[in-house]
This record gives sequence, structure tokens and C-alpha cells, in this order.
Amino acid sequence: MTGPSDLDRALASFLDEGPWRAPDRPVDAALAHARAHPRRRDPFGTFRRDPMGRRTSSAMRPALVLATLLLLAALSAAVYIGSRPQQPAIVPPSQATETPSASPSAPSPSPLASPTSAGPTSVELVDGNGLTTTIQIVDRSGLLVAAAGFPADPERPQSAEIEAIQLPADEGGGERAIILMWVDFSCPGPHTLTIDETARNLVLGSRPCTADAIGVDHQLVLTFSEPIRATDLVVELIRLP
Repeated sequence: MTGPSDLDRALASFLDEGPWRAPDRPVDAALAHARAHPRRRDPFGTFRRDPMGRRTSSAMRPALVLATLLLLAALSAAVYIGSRPQQPAIVPPSQATETPSASPSAPSPSPLASPTSAGPTSVELVDGNGLTTTIQIVDRSGLLVAAAGFPADPERPQSAEIEAIQLPADEGGGERAIILMWVDFSCPGPHTLTIDETARNLVLGSRPCTADAIGVDHQLVLTFSEPIRATDLVVELIRLP
């Protein structure tokens, strides 16, 4: 039976005679595999024990876990508090600001029965006898902007007792102005011209006069704020009592 010393001597002799270096081919293959498969970083490596590293005290690991749990709890509480809706502040009745009572609004004026006119309310013209006549104007349309006497022509024949024609364009009024002409007594008046709401019906009220029994020519230019066609007008001459 061979003793331990003989076995040790035989093993030492074998190792001395054996190879001291590994073959190149296996070494090159291992290096190539290591380069092609690098070791990735472990995100949880901090919490794992490295079996190849030095042993640390086991008392540090529970403290690290407890600190992590406390940090997560603090973050969760902050998110919960930030997501809660803000409650409106409640003001005690004694501190509430008194709202002044609204003053009663002034009653709105009642609409007029007929529109008021900013145009002329009266005009004077010279008739065919050279006498000045006053015409009072009641404009219910609110469209009349001007009124003026037009030179009467004692020799001008008229086809009707009262009529309206369009003012020629070269006279300045054009389609917004008409000439109202009529045959009446030569009286100072005052006479009355009424224009209805549509500015299409004109009524001239003549007051009685005993100075002259022969009718003479009267002419009046009316200018409106919008086009008025003389052919659309209905004009009438009436005798006032």
C-alpha cells in the first residue's frame, strides 16, 4: 500500500511534467465570446448580494429596505395631497361683504306714436304773386332733411291742382329730392304739409284766404335722407276750415 508521501511525490512529478499553458484556440474562443456578450448593468444590483464580493454586515440590509419604503410612502403622500381638489374658503356671516342693493332703474320712455323728425318744421316760400307764404311741416317718416322754396313761375302751366316731380340732377338733390308744386290762393298762411310714415303720401292743407280769388303758382323743394321717386308719391291738396 502506497503511503501519502509517495502519492504526493507522484502527483508533483506529474504536474511538473504536464503543460503549463492552455491551448490558444480555447482561450481565443473564450475571449471572443466575452466580447460578443458584454455583461449588462443590473438595475437591482444594489439590493442583491454579490456572491463573489466580500461579506458585509447583515444589519445594513434591513435599514436600506426601510429607507426605500419610507421614500416611496412620502412620494405617494405628496401625489395624493396634490391631486385633492381645493376647497373654497368659507367666509363667516359676520365678515361677509354686504352687497349694495341695486338702485331701481329709471323707467324707459314710452315710444312715441309717430317718429320724430330732426328736419325742418316750417319753411317760407314766395308764390307767383311775390307774396311770402309760410308752410308748417309735420314729418312722421323722419326722412325729411331739408325744405326750401323754389322760384315760382307765374306763366308755368300746371296739369293738376297739385303734383310732384323729380328734382333734376343738375340742381343738386337728384333722386333724393322732389319739387312739390300746386296752384292755390296767394295767402300768407300758415298752411300745413303732412308727410306720412312711409314718406310716400303728402297732404297739403290750405287755409282759407279772401285776399285773392285767383290761384297762383307755389313750388317747394323737399330733400330726403334716402331716394324718393316722385312717381311713387301720392299728393293731395285739401282745404282747411
